[in-house]
Amino acid sequence: MIRYKNVREAAELLLYKAGSPRLGNGTAIDVKRIVEEFCKFDLAEIDDLNLGGPILAAFIPTSNTVMVKRNCFEPRKRFSMAHELGHAQLEHGYGLADSLFPIETPLFFRCDDSDIEDGTGSKRRPLAETLADKFATYVLMPENLVRELWRRHQDVSSCAEALIVSRQAMTYRLQELRLT
Repeated sequence: MIRYKNVREAAELLLYKAGSPRLGNGTAIDVKRIVEEFCKFDLAEIDDLNLGGPILAAFIPTSNTVMVKRNCFEPRKRFSMAHELGHAQLEHGYGLADSLFPIETPLFFRCDDSDIEDGTGSKRRPLAETLADKFATYVLMPENLVRELWRRHQDVSSCAEALIVSRQAMTYRLQELRLT
């Protein structure tokens, strides 16, 4: 039985308990520090990450390891780290959240085309992937921080640059918060 968990609240609780660490610019959330220092996960940055095919990131529950592709766009790498942290928090109860999904511990998590093909030619993402994305969004772009940046800049690129996220991710977040 899948129990409902408020993903936003889980992300906000993680940020609160981790102290919302910031990067050197004083604004962007330091997701790497949360992964390594607060959650006590190993973080491996790998040049050509490949687990049954090329991937951007993976969470390995058996070794408490988050792996990310080293040579990718920094906002993408940060989102991937937060996304994998979402898998750990939401699906396994690692850290602060109770498990959302009754699953046996796999060797690793990855998502490929066979996971998102629904047979009709259209793509849809599994619930676990969508929730991990939402978790990453809430960790990297907390509502109060996004609202403050938007009041100051009124510019998607400036807000995205300050939080070290992609313009696309910032655009979606601003729309979700009804700021644009």
